[in-house]
Amino acid sequence: MSISKGQSEELAYSRKIHSEAMPLLVSPLILRESGAGQVDLAILKKTSQWEVIVYEIKSSGHISFLQYKRLKKSAHYLAMIFDCSARIQVIGPNDLSIAKDKKLN
Repeated sequence: MSISKGQSEELAYSRKIHSEAMPLLVSPLILRESGAGQVDLAILKKTSQWEVIVYEIKSSGHISFLQYKRLKKSAHYLAMIFDCSARIQVIGPNDLSIAKDKKLN
């Protein structure tokens, strides 16, 4: 079974991102039940405070308003569970720097 270029990129990002903090395994079923969207990657990271970071990997580097809205619900849901802040980061093609970084309250 071969993997697509997109899956290969997501795997590379996953290895890098998950090596920097605590990986979160998030059930898409639980998120969908709460009206939230599925997440590509999520971590729990502590700098000065604990923070959930939800990553979306897009070949275009852009997400639609509706997708952002669903990801925002997911980030808020995870922040509520872990009692911390959350943010969304969108990663574009061949770019481990952040294409879009939205801090959530």
